[in-house]
Amino acid sequence: MHTPPFRLRHSETLEAALRRVIAEQLTVVDRALDNEPEDLGRAVHIARRTLKKIRALVRLIASGEGGRVMAAPLKNLRDAGRSLAAVRHADVIVTVVRTTIADLPASHDPASLAELERFLVAERDAVFAAEDRTALSKAARQADAARRVIEGWKPSVTGFDLIRAGIGDWYGRGRKAKEAACGSANAEAFHTWRKRTKDVRHQLQFLSPIAPEMGAAAKDLHRLTNLLGDANDLDHLAAEARLHDPAAFNGAEGVFRFLADQRGSLWMAACSFGHEFFAEESGGYGSRVGSYWDVWVTEGPRPAEVGQG
Repeated sequence: MHTPPFRLRHSETLEAALRRVIAEQLTVVDRALDNEPEDLGRAVHIARRTLKKIRALVRLIASGEGGRVMAAPLKNLRDAGRSLAAVRHADVIVTVVRTTIADLPASHDPASLAELERFLVAERDAVFAAEDRTALSKAARQADAARRVIEGWKPSVTGFDLIRAGIGDWYGRGRKAKEAACGSANAEAFHTWRKRTKDVRHQLQFLSPIAPEMGAAAKDLHRLTNLLGDANDLDHLAAEARLHDPAAFNGAEGVFRFLADQRGSLWMAACSFGHEFFAEESGGYGSRVGSYWDVWVTEGPRPAEVGQG
């Protein structure tokens, strides 16, 4: 499935760029959920991933003068993603258990995980078989409701002022979430940090043409969210094992202690990486991004962007 570039163009206003990119991404969601997808798991993955990118941009707007208008679309987009969560979880957890089995050291017996894999595959197949388009249709309706409100949005400011408050706000939320996670070693806190980091990452991706530093930072945050995502997957896998067969889980204590150690190592790496990126105060970060914008507007795009719009 073709995915349009998630970035602005120098030839359009910021408002036009936000409208265009959000509309393009909503079309991606529509196509993923339309008719009977050949690969339900992939279709749901594309739709949920794209919904998160859209929400990151809408949040930028909502932190400023668009807050009142964008409250309803944000709820619609959140509910659309939640409608697909059960299908996505059933699919991804099978991939996680298979990857974990393949990566286990020879000193650990994978037998208990193999039994868990059989259970999770059967559970995924049951979830997929029960999906009669109810969840997909509900998500599509929610996304369409968001589209209608966003299309009617009439901002009272222009240029960088559309997102000025949001840039510092969402970076600050990511910074606060990092401090909470790395200071607590709590799985839920790390999950929250991952979500906030994804917001900042998608926002940087959208703004990447304005300065080399923006694109480089977006790539760095992709690595960070991968670390946090891998840790989150291991946490979900252990939870599934406890629910499925507590006795088997206890019998495989060494395996799950190993997985807990792996999760801890991922958290440590993420915190080391995150401390560097989120070292800046939110006000300074917002001012720096604003200065990149001013230079980009007055001096034109970098040579690499010439001809892109």
